[in-house]
Amino acid sequence: MSSSKAIAIFRSRSYAMLFHSEMKGRGIVCEIAPAPSKLAMGCGVAVLLDIKDVQAVLRYNEANKYRIIGIFGITGNKENAYERLY
Repeated sequence: MSSSKAIAIFRSRSYAMLFHSEMKGRGIVCEIAPAPSKLAMGCGVAVLLDIKDVQAVLRYNEANKYRIIGIFGITGNKENAYERLY
């Protein structure tokens, strides 16, 4: 994987916004972004984050149930731009 970014996809906009707010409050750098059309699932809102923070995000998700549909690493490969991490 060539990128250092990951993207989290959610079941609803409210979960994406709550997740974003809580992760920023915990010091995890992240930003709201439109979900890529190649990942045609969820509410259309995603959260971009550093790949190094994925394990911490998964721990927070386990405790708080943000309803993450999936977390994908961004590969930069045009044929298969995303690699499922969760």
